[in-house]
Amino acid sequence: MVQIVAPEPTPPALIAGDEDVDSQEMTQGDLSSVHEEPHAGLPPIPPPFPGNVSELQSGQPPIAPETIADNSNDSPQEVPWSSTPQQNSRRWLLIAATSLGAVLTCGLLAFSMWGSPDRLADDTTPTVPNDAALSDAIQPDSIQPDVEQSPALDAADPEVGSSTKTENPQGQTDGQPATDTTMSQPKTETGPMIPAGLLPVDPLRGESTDAGKTPGESSTVVRNQEPDLPTDPLIGLPPELEAFTRLLDMPGGAPDAPPVEPVNANVAELRVEEAADAMIDPMLLATPPPKVNINNALKLRVALQTDGYPLSDFMLLASELTQVPIQIDWVTLDLAQWSITQLVKDEAPGWKPVDQRLKEVAKSTGLVIEPSPDQLLVTLELEPYKAKLASIISTDDFGDEQVSADEVVSSFLKATQWNEREKVGLSALVADGLRIARDIPPKINATARQRWMVEAICLKSPTPEGQIPKEEFQPRWPLIKGGESGMQLDTAITMAGFLRHTARLNQATALVNWQDARDRRLSPGQLVMPYAGDPAGTMLRKTLQPLGLSCRDAGQSVWWVGTDATYDRMPLLVVGDSLGPQRQAVLDRIRLAAVQGGTEILLQHDPVSDRYLSLMPRFLYRQLPKILQPFQ
Repeated sequence: MVQIVAPEPTPPALIAGDEDVDSQEMTQGDLSSVHEEPHAGLPPIPPPFPGNVSELQSGQPPIAPETIADNSNDSPQEVPWSSTPQQNSRRWLLIAATSLGAVLTCGLLAFSMWGSPDRLADDTTPTVPNDAALSDAIQPDSIQPDVEQSPALDAADPEVGSSTKTENPQGQTDGQPATDTTMSQPKTETGPMIPAGLLPVDPLRGESTDAGKTPGESSTVVRNQEPDLPTDPLIGLPPELEAFTRLLDMPGGAPDAPPVEPVNANVAELRVEEAADAMIDPMLLATPPPKVNINNALKLRVALQTDGYPLSDFMLLASELTQVPIQIDWVTLDLAQWSITQLVKDEAPGWKPVDQRLKEVAKSTGLVIEPSPDQLLVTLELEPYKAKLASIISTDDFGDEQVSADEVVSSFLKATQWNEREKVGLSALVADGLRIARDIPPKINATARQRWMVEAICLKSPTPEGQIPKEEFQPRWPLIKGGESGMQLDTAITMAGFLRHTARLNQATALVNWQDARDRRLSPGQLVMPYAGDPAGTMLRKTLQPLGLSCRDAGQSVWWVGTDATYDRMPLLVVGDSLGPQRQAVLDRIRLAAVQGGTEILLQHDPVSDRYLSLMPRFLYRQLPKILQPFQ
């Protein structure tokens, strides 16, 4: 028996759903929902068939449209019902609105930077057409009526009347009450004006009197009239903060510029050269010199047979043998009238350790050797030193003015933080400086005064006509020039031996500042090979200058070896001129010169002689004629 089975119906190519859809019913349902919900802005109705095709093909019953509408709030994402042309229209509208906003913003910025009324006030032209054109560009819908110039205003001030044809219809200036100088005309505005609070303010110009005005209300340009000064916002500060207000006094066009302060004419012409640079190679600081065991080095046994060495030469010889720097306290010995050229002898010659010979020399001369980690110091003990300078420090010879002399000496001592031995020497120098200022015979010998004290006369020696004013004093210790250099050596020689040998050829003795040498990693045993074909001064300069040292003539057959920086900063007691009625101005100028030179000085006025005493570095003393030139 043959069974005929009916073929299954073939589904259409595009399946949108298993239910019949009546488009007319859907349209009527949408219209009815609009009439029932008249409020605008409600969320759109979700699509009637949110299910996908796979669910429909799986054989599950479809979801009724009523159920979808009831559960629309539970859907995480709503599908907007709008046609493609409508979406394109909204997109182009949004782009147009954004572009318009950008153009308006650029216009406002351009107006605030180049078209503000303050900028127009600085222009030399009386009219301001650019400001009006810019205002029209920002506000295209506003209509500004043409206002004629008031005849009364022109008659009162023709210069002002020629420059008042601006956008201000009243013709008034900032800070003046409004007056009715023109005919009253209604002002028609068809477009919205920009609020005053939205106008940008130039941060570099500060507060302006036209701040808060619209572009159509720019101030009238008036010449020959001082603008109103802005209110000072820093009035009423506590006294502790008033000293810092000058830090805020900066020009508006250059906020990074330093504060502007009034400069005195005398201060402006004061130019002080600073001391010489120390010029230490950074590589030398990174490689410290090897430390010397002083106790072991002084145990070296040597045999000496000589008629005597100058004290300085003997210390150079001991330094050369042991590689230990031996420094002489020259200021102390000089003020105590103990010459470093004095001969020292060995009463028992033969083989002896170096430290034993140093002790014998110190005992026979009344000196003391003070050890330190890096060097030995040859000086006088404190009590014998005080005893030697007691007569110089005493002010009994000042007579009735003894009290004032003691006050000047004590003022110098209170201003220093030196050790006791250094203060004793300073007291002797100041006391003898007062004797010179008050025409009392000094007690320090001429040799020591020539090295550590000077009388500077600048105000009583005017420059003759036709001559160039003297700007500097000559250095007290000039560089060595000329002299005998000896025979050319065929082998290297130590630094200490070279200086000792060259000085003795020229009947002098050399004194080395070993602290300067150590800063440059030089020791007494540093080997050198000088060229003897030049004079002694040239040979010393060519040998020492690459090492940062120089050799100077300190007077009385003494050569001082050290750096220019140390020499420039070496203190010198200066006894100045009689000041007269300009004393305060002179003292202030010297103090100012010290500040410009980057140094500190001790300066005191003597009321009895009307002269000043100052302990200052030598580089500042050399420039005293230039410093005090305005008072000559």
